[in-house]
Amino acid sequence: MALRNETPGRMLEAGYRQAFRALAADHTVYFIRRPRGLGAGATTRDIAAEYATVLDDLGPVDLIGFSTGGMIAQPLAADRPDLIRTVTLVVTGTRLSHSGRAICERWRELAAARRWRRLHGDMAASAIDSRAAQRLARIMFAATGRAPTAQEAADFAVTVNAVLSHDAAFDPIMPLLFVCGANDPFFEPDPRAVVYPAGHGLPKTHNARLQQQIRQRLSSSETDVAG
Repeated sequence: MALRNETPGRMLEAGYRQAFRALAADHTVYFIRRPRGLGAGATTRDIAAEYATVLDDLGPVDLIGFSTGGMIAQPLAADRPDLIRTVTLVVTGTRLSHSGRAICERWRELAAARRWRRLHGDMAASAIDSRAAQRLARIMFAATGRAPTAQEAADFAVTVNAVLSHDAAFDPIMPLLFVCGANDPFFEPDPRAVVYPAGHGLPKTHNARLQQQIRQRLSSSETDVAG
């Protein structure tokens, strides 16, 4: 979930390239961010339909959903299996845990009160596992985070409400890789998941292992299809 939704700058793009360098070695990697101008009351299924219009132009893909993106990936895979070869869900779940709901409700309250600096810091800290790094992130992002545009603020509010109301009965018909952190404050580990000794910062703390596991899942799927 992001407060701002602008086109990534060079530094963020470089970060993406570095984080997914291993996967990009033998795959084309696309990053699809949240659509702009979400309708009031949109659900994760409605948002997934917006993403489907993009995938229509790309053809069948290996879909990877992180965090709240994974909550959108679930109805997308369920509703448009023709667009998805495999689905990988990372630090996500079929519903929020009790603590995850409390965090999202706090973010909604901060946004409604226009306490953008506090919200930037809180959100940045949520994606990091180290206590020391969390404290630093709160300070840095609170100091540098700008206020969102009116459209970004509206889209953020819609997204938070969609996440809070998400409760998917997810039963994919395509190959699935589910990866969760044992200490993730947002989601309880899914019984189908590979559980890492991490929190919501798992993609950062175990990036090399995660990329390797995704590559193995995709290679296995290709072998299954070829066979």
